[in-house]
Amino acid sequence: PICYNARYVNSGHIVFIRGDALWALPFSPSEGKVLGQAVPAVLDVESAIDGFGGHDGVAGYSFSNYGRLVYFPGNLSDNPPLGRQPVWVDYRGVETPIGVPRGDYGEARLSPTGDQVAMTVFSQGGTSDIWVYDFAAGTLGRRTFEGNASKPLWSPDSSTIFFLNDMDNSVWTVSANGTSQPSSFLTSQVTPYPETLSPDSSSLVYSGSTNSVTRDLWLVDL
Repeated sequence: PICYNARYVNSGHIVFIRGDALWALPFSPSEGKVLGQAVPAVLDVESAIDGFGGHDGVAGYSFSNYGRLVYFPGNLSDNPPLGRQPVWVDYRGVETPIGVPRGDYGEARLSPTGDQVAMTVFSQGGTSDIWVYDFAAGTLGRRTFEGNASKPLWSPDSSTIFFLNDMDNSVWTVSANGTSQPSSFLTSQVTPYPETLSPDSSSLVYSGSTNSVTRDLWLVDL
């Protein structure tokens, strides 16, 4: 089966989605080699299905810096997204709304400083934009205004948001506080999905696919 949405976690594993399960592969970063066999760690993890019945590389899970796993069970992406309410969830599973009205939200990314969250907001007309909610100020502000913006990614210092803009098949950037206009950062022959930044903010990793089967990673200097 196709594997996708891989990342390294501090437990010493590369984790990835295969089928509808999260798998874990023992890995040594210092040696750059695999230390064992991959095994399924969590079954029935939410993953997105594209219009052709295949996986589009998106999966609903994440890890904290301390190795705690958070994930969506089942396949929630098949459910209608209207009226979503972004919430905080504590370790007991208690949900607390963050303070924004219900809407068609997706791809929420908490800033590294923890005081803001960037989200893709979908309109009924099928377009999408990046909005930022400031927890202290209690404000929800729009940051993009052209094309279909999605896949927000914070810079390590929380000052900049990278995002995918399908208007010209490129990665764009915008200041998190909205004081600058969005601008194109890089274009690609494939649709570039921003994945992560290096801790020193020197490089951007993005993924893309040249066919319907595989997905590759690219590294670009900032």
